[in-house]
Amino acid sequence: MKLRWLFLPALSVYLGVAAQPAPAAENCYEYCTDGCPAGEGRSACTDSCATRCSPGGDLDETHPWYTGPLYGAIAYDADNVAYGWAYGKTDERDAKLLALSGCREHGNSCKIVVQFSDSCAAVAANEKKRFKTGQGATRDEAQANAMSACGGDCEIKVWSCSQR
Repeated sequence: MKLRWLFLPALSVYLGVAAQPAPAAENCYEYCTDGCPAGEGRSACTDSCATRCSPGGDLDETHPWYTGPLYGAIAYDADNVAYGWAYGKTDERDAKLLALSGCREHGNSCKIVVQFSDSCAAVAANEKKRFKTGQGATRDEAQANAMSACGGDCEIKVWSCSQR
């Protein structure tokens, strides 16, 4: 009985040491190609890794080694008070398309009103369909800038941040 109690801690220490994760790869390509087979098939796998790790690939923005800018956009339709936003995109075009897509679910006159990178943006509007945008390093700063530009009869309609 006593041996069993000694065995469990010893086993957990052994498994803890044996189950240490491998050191993280320094970049996406290295991470991806670590899983490629040796010999036949390696070339196709490494070609696939080059595509998967390029901007817009399925690995490039999901891993911590991506250090490029993150884009965001806000689309707005003042007639219908419709809006859409995007954040955290590695491609400026993708951010715009996503923002427009979200806005068009509720409005038919949607336009990109603000684009931003590694920052925040906001849209303030009033009931007379006047709207202004603001940008800043934080959500509060972006909202304050939008409100200052729009005036006292406005309110924040939408905001977004695209930062690490």
